[in-house]
Amino acid sequence: MNWTITKNLPWQQMDGKVLILNTGENKAHELNEVASEVWLLITQDKTLEEINTEIQKAYDIDSDTAKEDVDELIKEFKELKLLV
Repeated sequence: MNWTITKNLPWQQMDGKVLILNTGENKAHELNEVASEVWLLITQDKTLEEINTEIQKAYDIDSDTAKEDVDELIKEFKELKLLV
């Protein structure tokens, strides 16, 4: 794993989506369905390979597309300081 969830980052799942409060940045983030699924897998300490496989199966997409999508989401999470 090349990431860790930022410390003291409260979040909760509501209606199939994840809401994250980044108190250090004074921002709230409501994740879409795919981003929420990736976030939940991250919180379960899944490896990048396991996350890619889960997303590929859940959305019936090829492995390259899953990998690109997951990589982009993790990059965005890092840019938003949700992951370090």
